[in-house]
Amino acid sequence: MTYKYYTLPITAFILILNVCAAYIIFSDQNNLIGDLVGISTTQHSVIYSLFLIAISLIGMALLFDMLEKIKPLLSIKDSDIFPLILITLELSFIIYVQFTGFFVAGNNARAGTLISAFFVLINIDVLVLIFITHCKDSKYKGLITALWVLSFIQRGWISYLFLLILITYVGRRVKNKNNWKIGIVTVLFVLILPYVQNLKNDIRNTGGNELPVSYSESIGQQLKKVIDRVQTVSHVAFILDNEVNLQKLKNSRVSTDFYQENISSVFLNKINLKNDALNTSDLLAKYIATDYDTSWNVNPSLVGWIIIQNDYYLLPVLWVIFLCLVFTMLSKAISNDEYTQNMRWLFWLVFLFPGWIFQFSSVILSLFIYILIHIAIGKFKRFIL
Repeated sequence: MTYKYYTLPITAFILILNVCAAYIIFSDQNNLIGDLVGISTTQHSVIYSLFLIAISLIGMALLFDMLEKIKPLLSIKDSDIFPLILITLELSFIIYVQFTGFFVAGNNARAGTLISAFFVLINIDVLVLIFITHCKDSKYKGLITALWVLSFIQRGWISYLFLLILITYVGRRVKNKNNWKIGIVTVLFVLILPYVQNLKNDIRNTGGNELPVSYSESIGQQLKKVIDRVQTVSHVAFILDNEVNLQKLKNSRVSTDFYQENISSVFLNKINLKNDALNTSDLLAKYIATDYDTSWNVNPSLVGWIIIQNDYYLLPVLWVIFLCLVFTMLSKAISNDEYTQNMRWLFWLVFLFPGWIFQFSSVILSLFIYILIHIAIGKFKRFIL
């Protein structure tokens, strides 16, 4: 069955933001922006980066379309018990964070306890994301979403609000609902961005909670931060300019190889059962700043990630294709309607396109856990009936 792609405006918006970022770089004498502010590049690197970014989006779209044609090998039934389990997990996580202060944005400290390890393995954020992107209609969806908003505000992950707006936008498009309400919410969110930034600073204890000279300047700064966060042209240009040195740093065993940024490494790395090798996003941050802070990383973009790993030739590309296949088949096992298909592409834009391969693997792990919980619920029901 052929479905409509309601995520096309979001994809186009990302590409347009990268073009805007390139214009800003050119206007500032080829100085990069975002995490790389103050670092110079060349016009050739920026133009080539834009070309590679466009090619990567086209390649992702072709791969996505091909994988969507594959029929699911497994299909699980919706459970009325799972939302209650998810609500319990959300409440438990909120209470745990409130009493311990762990899992707050900007701080990678963990307690090293079994409870902390449990919440690392059972990624509540991703489980909620899977639920609201794979379950179009549920009487618990509003409550689960509200608890999630409370949780990520509690931890200072304000950027999740942008993702929630995108999910709501796509969901309303699929349901053929008018999106003027989302437009109003988006405008209001932009207007309160300065205060949202202050709230994030307060939660993260980073200071800087005073508004600039004028409110309009503050709005401009926050909108520029949105461009800084979404654009990847700076990152690709920087990686192209420093490709040799980054590969030398990677090959010195400072960072993991591409196949180690996978499902099995997610849990082991977090609870320190493996070595301290950095994943690619941390490696890039370490190279940019010698006084590297482990709470900070830089998305390399999918193109940049492949460039850094290209001493393995096509193997990193094949690895990404494999991850995409696993992700698609697990997602289809949960739901395979028009709503979920559009959400799958949104996952790719949020996790895969920026080069968050480690995080994309975490999503795959959470999909697997999501399915296992549903299977366990089904077996338990048959046992007691």
